[in-house]
Amino acid sequence: MNLALLVCAALAAEAHATETHATDASRLRIAELAATGPLASATLDFGGAGRATLLLDLAAGESRTLNVPLPTREGFDALVPSVSDPRLRFVGWRPDAERERAFAALPLALRTRSAPPPPARSLAPSLAALTLVVAGVLFVSRVRANRARALLVGALTAVAVLSLELAFDAPPRTRIVLDFELGADGSVGDGVRWVSARDRLDLGVEPPLALAVEPAQTALDVRIDARGAGPARTTVLGTGALLGRADAAREAPPDRAGNRWGDLAAVWTRDEAGTWTEHGTWPFASPLPAALAGDRRPPGWINPALPQGRKLLIGLASEPEPGAASPGARPPGVPSLGVPSPGPEVWIRVTGP
Repeated sequence: MNLALLVCAALAAEAHATETHATDASRLRIAELAATGPLASATLDFGGAGRATLLLDLAAGESRTLNVPLPTREGFDALVPSVSDPRLRFVGWRPDAERERAFAALPLALRTRSAPPPPARSLAPSLAALTLVVAGVLFVSRVRANRARALLVGALTAVAVLSLELAFDAPPRTRIVLDFELGADGSVGDGVRWVSARDRLDLGVEPPLALAVEPAQTALDVRIDARGAGPARTTVLGTGALLGRADAAREAPPDRAGNRWGDLAAVWTRDEAGTWTEHGTWPFASPLPAALAGDRRPPGWINPALPQGRKLLIGLASEPEPGAASPGARPPGVPSLGVPSPGPEVWIRVTGP
């Protein structure tokens, strides 16, 4: 009996770990900071919500005002953060009425829908790690007569390989989901563009309408690079967390009469009765292909808690070019040691009419 209870508890914990967090409130808010030089970096501590590190290149006598996204956590916010350097001043939280209105204008179903889980991180070893393994094996084979030396070389090789993999691991893969709601007459309504990654997400220079985090109470590490004359770039880190940014989707969804979006590698439709149909590939500027034989369905993560009794169309974009830039990818100049940066996986989800 106790064993059964333990198994059930483990399964429940695993299921909860794979859930994603609905985004009706963002973990980031815009704040105004005032910096006076000389100042190269400073840290803002938001308690349980996390911390933010600001990189600057202000010389003596220079000053700069920035509006940047900083971590918050409902019910646990440090409303006035502690700042590591008196030359950086937290002016206060700024109301972002335009961004808040844009998010509030989205249909409730899109605002509260879960962020998509990102693809699993690639476990392929790097070229440098493989080279070290081969070199270690060859060396051990030459000194196998001396067991102590062979064990020492083997242990050092393992440590070196692990260090390389930790320092130069493949960037976290990202998944993009374009989520659309069609009007009753089939007209294109509002849409949300989700970009999800695990552990690290590059926000670039434009803050999202909302940032979802799962587990919801994860302390965030926000890094803001404001060096140079251009706008500040923001990266969000949350160890072991799923990070998803939500923005308004500017792309037009594919129409069943003609695919105006782009080449799709796989397409499924669902009718009002809940029956799924697979259509295979869908080239650009062509009508929806005929149904294929079989009952293969889209992956379960893309259609949780979707409305019943409505039509659905789900598509997977053709695989991007290897090495394509993706949000959250390694910054320029950092070597990959033979590990290509996979492009983002792009899905389309259309609900209605």
